[in-house]
Amino acid sequence: MSTLHPAPKKSKEPSFPDIKEIPQSFAIHDFEQGSDKWYGWRQEGIGASDVPILMGINNYNTVARLWDDKKGENVKRLDTPATSYGKEMEPLVREYYNRERADEKIEPVVPLCVSSKDNPLFKASLDGFCPYDRKLIEIKCPVRESVRSRFASGVIPSSWVYQLQWQLYVTGVEKGSLLCLVNDVVEGEDPEVIERAIESDKAIQGTLVTKAKEFLLSLKKEENPWREERELPLVLEDDYMADLVSSYREIRREEALLLQRKKDLRAMMEELPADTVYSYGMRIVKRKTSGSRGIDTYKMRQDGIDPAKYTKKTEQKVYVHVTDSGDRIPYSWKDFS
Repeated sequence: MSTLHPAPKKSKEPSFPDIKEIPQSFAIHDFEQGSDKWYGWRQEGIGASDVPILMGINNYNTVARLWDDKKGENVKRLDTPATSYGKEMEPLVREYYNRERADEKIEPVVPLCVSSKDNPLFKASLDGFCPYDRKLIEIKCPVRESVRSRFASGVIPSSWVYQLQWQLYVTGVEKGSLLCLVNDVVEGEDPEVIERAIESDKAIQGTLVTKAKEFLLSLKKEENPWREERELPLVLEDDYMADLVSSYREIRREEALLLQRKKDLRAMMEELPADTVYSYGMRIVKRKTSGSRGIDTYKMRQDGIDPAKYTKKTEQKVYVHVTDSGDRIPYSWKDFS
């Protein structure tokens, strides 16, 4: 993962006191994204971040694990550096986008938590929405340069498309935009943002709705048909894991050095003047081996075949067997006289 640059200071979101006075085709929920109330709300339905999992294209989660999450059987997962970066950069991208809209005398977009009036369990946490022109945006702040460059060339990840299509379905809006941050922003600089318009696709939305209803029905029946799925690894990147991984790698390096040192010592044991040596509680036995293994020479001779013609000559090797009873000396030297 590339190095994360420090995010700029968060700016104050534009106020929107009269948003609920404008009739909409969806319900608006008055709580902050990322709050405990928000986590509880999104756990009780299907949100935009859930649909890529239901479609089987999420590399870090499975439907089986999502089912457990919705049932409260998994603890809240920690943010990775990538998701933390996205959360920190999202307000900056939205502020920049609203400045551009202000230049065109257009009202700003604001983050909203919404649900469908037809099905309250269909939910979406919108990165930005303006009720006046029904403008809906989804903000993405990828860390990997490969994702940024592909988006710039017009290649949009399917998971992003599914998320935005779900938001369009829940809100009833016909067109939305994906805003992708494609540069590393430092404080005092403007972000470089690319916008891609996405129109409502009824076919995709129909598939998403079918998957969501199937999933919600399984929750109601208390049956997890995805239980036997292969569990994907959980991504954890925090101070605790950084220390754990670093310590393990250090031990692996020390282990490699110790194994090489052990190999050197066994080579020295091969040079000892006797085949069996007792020393300070350690028994060292050298056995000389040669020839081949796994060939039934008796059967070969019965069949009139000379094994010697087909047996490769091998050099004599010395096998060292060590039995260590610790630092104590278990025997007196007279036992071996």
